[in-house]
Amino acid sequence: MLIHPKSPIILNTYIMKITTLKTNPEFREKTLKLIEESFGYETPHSFAVDFYPLMAESNLENCYLYIEDDRVLAHIAALPRVFTLNNESFPFIMYGGIAVAEDQRGKGLFTKLFNHILNKKQNYCFHLLWSDQVDLYKKFNFFPTGDLKSYPYKKSALPQDIKIKNKKLIKCTDEELMQIKQLYESCNELRIARDDQHWDEIAKIESSEVYLVTQGQQLINYFIVGKGQDLQKTVHEYGQINLSQLTLMQNYGQVWSPYKCNKPQQQLLLTNMRIGSPKLFSHFMQQYARIEVLSINKKEISFEFKNSHYNFSKDEFLTGVFGPGRFKELKLPYLNICGLDSI
Repeated sequence: MLIHPKSPIILNTYIMKITTLKTNPEFREKTLKLIEESFGYETPHSFAVDFYPLMAESNLENCYLYIEDDRVLAHIAALPRVFTLNNESFPFIMYGGIAVAEDQRGKGLFTKLFNHILNKKQNYCFHLLWSDQVDLYKKFNFFPTGDLKSYPYKKSALPQDIKIKNKKLIKCTDEELMQIKQLYESCNELRIARDDQHWDEIAKIESSEVYLVTQGQQLINYFIVGKGQDLQKTVHEYGQINLSQLTLMQNYGQVWSPYKCNKPQQQLLLTNMRIGSPKLFSHFMQQYARIEVLSINKKEISFEFKNSHYNFSKDEFLTGVFGPGRFKELKLPYLNICGLDSI
């Protein structure tokens, strides 16, 4: 603060700036309080626990803040991750923990902060976030995509030769964890590549439990139930899924999956996707869908598929590849960001 030389009046000077939690770790608790107040978090839930990878020390450089004096006005966190296809790594990035102080909304802080981050995060195939504010994010070229379904809780008899036990992921033995990792990687879905650090981080999400499905002495499947206050009694990850495993998992909650069958189901909130680096996105499309992207402009994508040429709007193209309403000619594993990874 400044004291005017001709008056005893104290003038407050407020400096508004963008920073990160890595640069200013002293704002961590205030940031978490802002997020939890914005999301309506209730005790005993903790955003820092439920979204541990997002707020972990290893990711603080990607937790962006708008601060004024000693106050956090807005926060957006980014979480870089990788898909692996044909032995190649394709980086993408997700956004979460998006919050603006109630008395600061409508002043353009969110737009300035988000544009600042998007300008920094350009070397990714695409960007993802979860929100029902579709019209807001379309202004930033995010479009709703995905084909995730919810199969409701339904009690049924378990096969006599099947045994199920549950525990915290962090309590699994080395042998159990090795088998879980193998099942995760062998699932017929396009999933985030997890290294040992990622597994260590998601194991600290203690609001989730892993259920181990054994037949005889063999672990044939696992599934994850719960995460914070949003995914209570929800199965949001598994090692394999088919009709019998889906029926089994429905005993423990609603099941979220892109798996298609004739069981009663509901379409879930879609993921919002923005195309990132044209070069990286085009290469990803070639490896994932055998689509040759020729050009990307502000509104359209020009591409070739099976020797035919097409021009589609961005939203038509993204839903055609990732759903809902996927192009019938595409026979691909569905992209599925499991609940432990989603933010």
